[in-house]
Amino acid sequence: MGVRECAGVGLCLAGIFLCVAFATHSVSDPPVRWGWKPNSEVSNACGVVGAYVSAAVFESLGYSGGWVVCLTVLGLGVGLVAGKRRLWLGLLSGSGAAFGAAMAEALLLAGAPPYGGAAGRLLSSVLQTHIGTVGTALVVGFLFFGCAAVLVGPPIRRLAALLKKAQTKLRSTLEEPLQTTSDNAQENVGRKKNTPKKQKKRVASTSQTKETLSEQREDSGRQEPSPMLPPLDILATPPRKKVCLKDASAIKETAAQLQQAFATYNVETTITGYNISPSFVTYRVRVPDKTRLKFVKSLADDLALRLGMPGLTIEGPVDEPNTVLVSMQRERREIVWMREVLNEQTRSQFGSTFQLPLFLGKTQDNRPLIVDLYTQPHLLIGGATRSGKTVCVSSIITSVLMTRTPQQARLILIDPKRVEFTKFGGIPHLLCEVIDDASAAMAALQWAVSEMEHRYRLLRMAGVNEITQLAKLDRERRRSLMEALGGDEENELSIGLPFIVIVVDEFADLMGQTPNPKQLQALVMRLAQKARAAGIHLVLATQRPSTDVVQGLVKANFPSRIAFRVASSVDSRIILGTKGAEKLLGRGDMFFVASDGADVTRAQAVFLSDTEIERLVAFLQQQPAPGYDPDLVALIKQAVMQQEQAISGVLHTPNREVKANIPSESPNGCDPLFFEAVDVVMREGRASCGVLQSNMGIGYPRANKILKQMEEHNIIGPVKMGAKSRDILITQSEWEQMKEKLKAEMGSGAS
Repeated sequence: MGVRECAGVGLCLAGIFLCVAFATHSVSDPPVRWGWKPNSEVSNACGVVGAYVSAAVFESLGYSGGWVVCLTVLGLGVGLVAGKRRLWLGLLSGSGAAFGAAMAEALLLAGAPPYGGAAGRLLSSVLQTHIGTVGTALVVGFLFFGCAAVLVGPPIRRLAALLKKAQTKLRSTLEEPLQTTSDNAQENVGRKKNTPKKQKKRVASTSQTKETLSEQREDSGRQEPSPMLPPLDILATPPRKKVCLKDASAIKETAAQLQQAFATYNVETTITGYNISPSFVTYRVRVPDKTRLKFVKSLADDLALRLGMPGLTIEGPVDEPNTVLVSMQRERREIVWMREVLNEQTRSQFGSTFQLPLFLGKTQDNRPLIVDLYTQPHLLIGGATRSGKTVCVSSIITSVLMTRTPQQARLILIDPKRVEFTKFGGIPHLLCEVIDDASAAMAALQWAVSEMEHRYRLLRMAGVNEITQLAKLDRERRRSLMEALGGDEENELSIGLPFIVIVVDEFADLMGQTPNPKQLQALVMRLAQKARAAGIHLVLATQRPSTDVVQGLVKANFPSRIAFRVASSVDSRIILGTKGAEKLLGRGDMFFVASDGADVTRAQAVFLSDTEIERLVAFLQQQPAPGYDPDLVALIKQAVMQQEQAISGVLHTPNREVKANIPSESPNGCDPLFFEAVDVVMREGRASCGVLQSNMGIGYPRANKILKQMEEHNIIGPVKMGAKSRDILITQSEWEQMKEKLKAEMGSGAS
């Protein structure tokens, strides 16, 4: 050991001595100054010498500067032992950092002795006299942080390089194929006869593992490579949110103004806390005992007028006694990016616990709003134009694509507007191409009903109640059930039944385009009532939530709803069952009602750009696709062809042929739908134009004409003043006899 190493060891020991002495320093140890009461015994761990040394350092450079000196001495000793050169640079940097820390301590504590030490107080006062407080702060910051960077920069860079090298080596080790290892082990077994017992056991376990994997592949029936979930890098990284001190002061001022506003209505309140969400600042306001909640909520509009906050709302009760939540709109609203809600943690957590997780946004308390579509089980979305409805629907589709493979979930996208879902074309999750025709949409819903009945038959034969229970069947029971089914059903059960999500972007437009809206609503209601256990789920969105679109039976079977800003309180009551959606701010501000009937949750919906969707679709198009369903594609083609033939027949038929195709009267002067109309009247027990229109899909003139023909045959009575329906004059048995007689007359007249 040379002189350099001996000096390094000495400096290391001195540094350790200084650190221990300074860590156990007490102002009551000798020498006692500044009026402290002396200890009877020295409490410093390094004795009297340590007490005097630590006191000298403390009174010279203060607490911060003293620690920098201790660590600098220890670092110089380590550098000498390690053989590092240019230690004079470390000595200068440590001295500068020590003086910078001392001056910073003196500035922050206003020069109160002994803090900052004599050197720190002297230098800071001299600098303040010549360059002022701002200049002194800049000099102190540059001196401390610059010297500290020079002192600790090289060790940190070396440590980062070592960690990166270790990470690269570990990754290459983990990514080594398992098959290469097993092949090498088998080659070694073939070359050497005298193989140790441990190696033989390892080769045997490897071969058993390969046999088990091959059996699982044969049992699952998957010959194609399994698709991968899209990486989260596809989603845009949200920008770093800046914290503004002005916002914090404004929030406190608004809280004081809110208390004064409540006091003007003789309500003494206390602000117990507040929470900042992307769009709102929510205050927790405690009201006095015996204060009626209805009265407090009625003050919302008055408080909004007094404070100049048009979006002010009051919600309650909450989890604290005598407390309500008062929400006010922020001056600068923040965007909730999809990546903020859908990240590695949430995808792994909710992707394993939920069947169909939907990442919708963030609530008022800044928590992610994530729900399971399987438990909802259907979703109704309403909102006016540019309120955020279409972006929400796109985020729902993206949630399914980011968390489920095509073997786990399939999609049917219906886009009557023809512009919203075209960007999702070509992804492997689709059961058919994006539907933009009303007749094709009807065919798809009819196929969904047929698929639902088919799945219920499989569930009944398997003896389970839900689609998720099929995966829990043991191997023997699954194999016996597959043998009993056979054919395509065997393949379906072996592969597994995926969830089917049907998304309709504009339900009101679809009803306006279809020739039979009554049948469309019947299909939707049947799916909504029975399709949950079969794994089929509906997502309906509309910008016109009127009663003729969202009827009572539809609302009853769609307990989960999302409401964006609507035009009036009437539309809000149709979607939510209560008013309030007309006061939303738009641009993603929404109300969510879960299927459990809990309170309305206000949230800010996530934002998803077109660029993110394009990257997602481009990635999914490269994955192996199971293909479209042939039965569904054939049914859609047949419906579209029939619709085109009907339209072309009407357009290219001469006028006389068109007149010939118009339903003419029967020989007895009755409409061709006369008998069907009478059956409807007898079944419903009412005779009116509305009954015939709703049950037969005909217009008012034709319905009125048929009613007049019924009156001529004495089946119904004349129109009564103030009554919408006419009296029925015959019974069901009398009508059966009359029907046979009229049909006989029609037959004789035709002959």
